[in-house]
Amino acid sequence: MQKKIILYILIALALAISLLFLVKEVKLFQSIDITPEEKPLIGSQLMYIPTSEKDPEYGNPGAALVIVEFTDFGCAKCQKIHAILYKFVTAHPLAAKMVWKDVPTSGWFSAGSKQAHEAAYCAFKQNKFWEFTNQVALDRANLKDYNLKKIAEGLKLDMGQWQTCLTADETKNKIQNSMDLASALGVNELPGVFVNNKKVTIPDDVNFEEMLNNFIKE
Repeated sequence: MQKKIILYILIALALAISLLFLVKEVKLFQSIDITPEEKPLIGSQLMYIPTSEKDPEYGNPGAALVIVEFTDFGCAKCQKIHAILYKFVTAHPLAAKMVWKDVPTSGWFSAGSKQAHEAAYCAFKQNKFWEFTNQVALDRANLKDYNLKKIAEGLKLDMGQWQTCLTADETKNKIQNSMDLASALGVNELPGVFVNNKKVTIPDDVNFEEMLNNFIKE
């Protein structure tokens, strides 16, 4: 009988200790701030973003508002944001300029992305970059080689020059340089957008078109 009493006491003590430990863990968990850190929509740091004659531009070369986009054909959000940027610059051709930087990614959803970027650059060499990219963006299937070729043919590119360009070191280096620059600037998610050398954060709940219009008002 005495042994049973001792056993019950030990069990009760173990339960009490476990309960105290549980209460302590709950209090510790409650004290942790799990509120996500809000990033400013526009970064305060000015970044140096080199551009060259090899970078496709759209809009007024001398515009006061310069938008640089690091983007990928295989990224759905990139395509959405690019469409907004293109529409914005089209509506404000004197006030704004957009500069395209290639950041093809690898993965299931980005299959064919790199060759699409190379193909677009080779269209750029024949002054048909924006026409080419706008058609590629219409359908993910356009990332495939044969569809890229069909687009090039439809734009009446010099196919000999275009195909030679696809395998040229200049083309590979151009794409790689853009990727390296994105990494150096801390672009860890796409699209990466900079307005007048300041990084812009684009949450899903923000009206990006309205945000761009505010830059014009300023």
